[in-house]
Amino acid sequence: MATSGGKASFIDLEAGYGTFAVQYNPKEFKVDKAVSWKEHDDQGQTNAGLEFQKGAPMSVSMDLYFDTTSDSNSDVRTKWVNGLLCLTNAKVKPSEGSTDKKRPPKVKFTWGSFEVTCVIESINVQYLMFSSDGTPVRARCSVKMKEWDPGEVDAGGGGDYITGDKVKLVTAGAGATASSVAAENDTTAKKVMEDNDLEDGTEIPAGTELAITDPKSETTNVTSNRPAKDESKSPWQEITDALKEAEKVAGQLGKTKDSVEKALGGGSSKDSKKGGGRSERPSRSGGKSERGGSGKGGKGSKGGRTPPSKSGGGKGGKGGKGAKGGRGSKPSSPTGGKRGGR
Repeated sequence: MATSGGKASFIDLEAGYGTFAVQYNPKEFKVDKAVSWKEHDDQGQTNAGLEFQKGAPMSVSMDLYFDTTSDSNSDVRTKWVNGLLCLTNAKVKPSEGSTDKKRPPKVKFTWGSFEVTCVIESINVQYLMFSSDGTPVRARCSVKMKEWDPGEVDAGGGGDYITGDKVKLVTAGAGATASSVAAENDTTAKKVMEDNDLEDGTEIPAGTELAITDPKSETTNVTSNRPAKDESKSPWQEITDALKEAEKVAGQLGKTKDSVEKALGGGSSKDSKKGGGRSERPSRSGGKSERGGSGKGGKGSKGGRTPPSKSGGGKGGKGGKGAKGGRGSKPSSPTGGKRGGR
């Protein structure tokens, strides 16, 4: 048989054909792995669920090309194709005393790090080119193989898995409720609603796919940065608590604002509306007007600090009370204090 290093190969394990190496490596190959399921036979159940039956052997298929146009246009059948077809010959005898028939040999298909022990299920040959005398010089062989001894597939080192509760999917029937689904699946209505984010468990639309957690499975605890939810509180209680907390924060901000204003000497916001702020204690020589900033019709502040004079306490605001325009020094003449204000 034709052999060559670095090529995809079929290794005969029983019939003595040796190793068949392909002429050209396949452009691609396909792997199929199927498992069989069927619906439960339980009668009177709205959601019967599925029951695993068996796993089917893995199938491998590919197209292989052979060409002899550069090899003196020799017959591609005798040069390549027949070496592959012989792996389908029933050459293996059954063990002594067995009633089994003779069968084709097991082969091992290898290409790089991929290998599978299998039998040839089918080889479909299509001849694509011929020489002038009709000899086929190019062929395409569609090969399909089936795994001989199906085993568990090694997960390898790639990807990642999240462990947790075992979950099965059920389909809600007409008139289904969280309670009815829970009763049929040995769980609770609360668990059904939580697992499927249902706000109303009294009416579940028909055809809805529901995830049902197996109550007997182990639960994996997953940590989170979010605070744990208090299951004893209703949604309205949580909203009320949030509003109370917001009011508390707002009150603290108001107190902080008043404290800052007092520290700056400006008084509270209520005092500032009077316009005059906090007045200073008037001096005997005139002092500051108690209502200096808000005298009606004029500026009372002009009655402030002045040396003793005949005019007495200075001018208050127009129309204001002279007594509050500022206390001047003792008048030096009988006409002194009367000009304080009218």
